Amino acid sequence: MVSGLQLSEAEQLAAGVSPELIRLSVGTEGNGTEAIDDIIDDVEQAIQAAAVQATAI
Repeated sequence: MVSGLQLSEAEQLAAGVSPELIRLSVGTEGNGTEAIDDIIDDVEQAIQAAAVQATAI
């Protein structure tokens, strides 16, 4: 896997990687949907916290 930082700006754009893109790489500690649900909950909580901070600026 190539990191976006290893590509020039033109190469990133050609690959569909824009400056607004957020890439997440996560691992799970358990099996089944419980671990996936935990990740989804964490991401939703982070997005909500970011939205609150963005409106405070």
